[in-house]
Amino acid sequence: MDLVVQSSRAPVAGETVVGLNFQTIPGGKGANQAVAIARLSKDVALIGRIGDDSFGTELKDKLVQNGVNVKFVASENNTSTGVALIIVEESGENRIVIVPGANGKVTKSDIEKAKPEFEKYQCFITQFEVPIDTVEYGIQQAKSCGMQVVLNPAPARVVSEDVLKMVDFIILNETEIQIMTGHSVTDIESARYAAESLQQKNGNTVILTLGAEGSIAANNQGVWYISAFQVNAVDTTAAGDAFIGAFCSAWQGDLIEAVIVGNAAGALAASKFGAQTSLPVKSEIDDFLIKEKSLVQVQLFNE
Repeated sequence: MDLVVQSSRAPVAGETVVGLNFQTIPGGKGANQAVAIARLSKDVALIGRIGDDSFGTELKDKLVQNGVNVKFVASENNTSTGVALIIVEESGENRIVIVPGANGKVTKSDIEKAKPEFEKYQCFITQFEVPIDTVEYGIQQAKSCGMQVVLNPAPARVVSEDVLKMVDFIILNETEIQIMTGHSVTDIESARYAAESLQQKNGNTVILTLGAEGSIAANNQGVWYISAFQVNAVDTTAAGDAFIGAFCSAWQGDLIEAVIVGNAAGALAASKFGAQTSLPVKSEIDDFLIKEKSLVQVQLFNE
């Protein structure tokens, strides 16, 4: 559950500022991405855990309302549901502190319970808000079932290179790629270098999202820059999750087209307040692309 404070700015150390508004909004990277996919009329199931508290009940109810299969969402006794404390500044930028709660108790057994139904799905999408050994095991099992694996390494941390080599798509932002590669991103050229370095190291398709600056996509055929859509940013929370949900839903083998759809979803999410409350439906993305797609710029580096 996202506990969201709107404020003119975030306080510095030792400072107290008066907030403008407070809300509780369903969130969590895995849940956000599942809802993003469900809103695009795709079948999606979530593997995870909630606590035995009111937040857990509400989150599960919201997932059901959005059309997410919650058969593999378990309840953990005597444990709080995961929460995120979020400060959203007037600029739309956010600062987030996560308390894992029940998310920290997702285990290999949760993967095993879901594995018999893996064959029904094309993609296995995972993040780092659950224990890393569970993530690695999930990737291994999904790959053994012939699924395409999408990794959103957030919050960023070190992961086994053997496991990374089984990932088809790594989708991440500037902060996460800096932690994974050691290369800082300060402009488009440094973003290209970081994405290309990560792609060449493991052979995955790497997509680096840069917010209002667009995206970098790198695979074995080349590295591209795809410009962003210009919107009035209200809250960037879950914009990356919207991108991932839309990219995976749109993926049919055309990398640039799927990134453009992802960029559109991310822009629409950033123009609304909240996490799951901001995620667009298919008609919104389709209408937006009809109006705005002609403005997209695509550049192949070293062309």
